[in-house]
Amino acid sequence: LKALAETLSKASMVSPLEAPKELQATLRPYQRLGFSWLKYLASCGFGGVLADDMGLGKTLQALTFLAWLK
Repeated sequence: LKALAETLSKASMVSPLEAPKELQATLRPYQRLGFSWLKYLASCGFGGVLADDMGLGKTLQALTFLAWLK
């Protein structure tokens, strides 16, 4: 529990990551951050929900995360 608390305390330091090479798309900076956030949550054993405004690429962020999982 202590290790999880330490990991969660670093949530504000999540930085945008590059998309996996298998994904043939270019992510915008905020999409890279969304992907990074999902990856961070997964590393903590959590799931997450992308809930930004319509048209900002939630599908692409989710596909990027799935490509990373694969």
